[in-house]
Amino acid sequence: MFKQERELFHLYIRGDRNKLKSVSDHLSFYKSFLEGALWDLLRSFRINRNKNYRKPYLKNKIIIHADTINNFRTLSFLLQRYPNAILTCIGGYVATLEYAINLRYGYSSYPNFTKYIFLIFLYFHPKYGSKMIDLIKLDYFYLEFYKFLLHNNQPRAIFISNDHTPSSRGFALIAKETKIKTIYLQHACITNIFPPLIFDCSFLYGAHSKSIYETMGKIDGQIYAVGNPAFDKWIEAITKKRRSYKIGLAYNTLDHLDDVDYLIRTLEKKIEGYEICLRPHPADGRVIHFYGKFTISNSKTQSSNSFLKEIDIVIAGNTSLLLEAACMNVLPLQYDFSNYDSYLQDYYGFIRNGLTIHCKSIEEIIDNIKGFDNMKSENIRSRAKGYDASIASDYEFQVKEKIFSILDKQLI
Repeated sequence: MFKQERELFHLYIRGDRNKLKSVSDHLSFYKSFLEGALWDLLRSFRINRNKNYRKPYLKNKIIIHADTINNFRTLSFLLQRYPNAILTCIGGYVATLEYAINLRYGYSSYPNFTKYIFLIFLYFHPKYGSKMIDLIKLDYFYLEFYKFLLHNNQPRAIFISNDHTPSSRGFALIAKETKIKTIYLQHACITNIFPPLIFDCSFLYGAHSKSIYETMGKIDGQIYAVGNPAFDKWIEAITKKRRSYKIGLAYNTLDHLDDVDYLIRTLEKKIEGYEICLRPHPADGRVIHFYGKFTISNSKTQSSNSFLKEIDIVIAGNTSLLLEAACMNVLPLQYDFSNYDSYLQDYYGFIRNGLTIHCKSIEEIIDNIKGFDNMKSENIRSRAKGYDASIASDYEFQVKEKIFSILDKQLI
């Protein structure tokens, strides 16, 4: 029952974080449920779906689908090999690019009351949770939309770099149903709460990613653990790494700004000879009021690798930036700025797999910074071998060509 919906919302409905536990959780569910049903009932009397919507022509085209800046950066190199490919999105950063097609632009869906039956199913099923009711209500239309979009309009292949958000996963699910070839390129670290792979061909970073996907259930299609192509162009910065005496401090929306501010002020007092560069997550729009001599990296305009190229050490919480740092020969120090929920402890396994140095206090951070002079940069990159199959391989820094050599066979 609701097989496709459960696939679509895999990340929204699984795990303890999605279970309703308190009285306020239950009341919030009822309130959102009733408000949504009433609004859709009123909307059903006045909506005229697709009156002005014109499908973009996708037939026999190669589609590169991305929404966020990170997804786009992962896939953008494909445009060099497939210059006639169409870049598509569902809003997000990519919609700001003049050559991108926003698939949803102008489309309005009919109110679908089946989603409320689905929500009741989730609510009473012991395996699932429905805390994310608002997101489910908002994104429920994607399956219907992609069926409408791809009817008599089937592309040759679809490239996707996000396997878990409904806007991307829904595209892959309906493409699979209509026999359209789908190719997945991993864009960031994964965990065991992600959904199973459903693509004809999946390019993963390394053995660690593959082992996690193998625990999630049946895998469709071929898997290739090839490494991360994002580091190909940084060969000189990595192999000829020079000391910059700069420390990068990265934080995201999970981290309290007061804790970040305290760490900055403490490091400025106790560490001499280093500059500090602060990097907020691209999705973090909070205004900061920190004081100090630090600089700020704009993560919306400066790529993570460009940022990492300029520093020796990065301090961060639960973020895949730590993996990128190790690959760039930058020492990754993992530090819990704030008290994370239990399921977020060592979220990506960086600590237990020896990729990062876990600092439980600011004093440990300071000790590791002071001991950095005795470390060799090549030993830092080797920490990431399990996460990036290209490290120390015969095609290191040529991952893109490795991918293309496989795609030339897959897309024939």
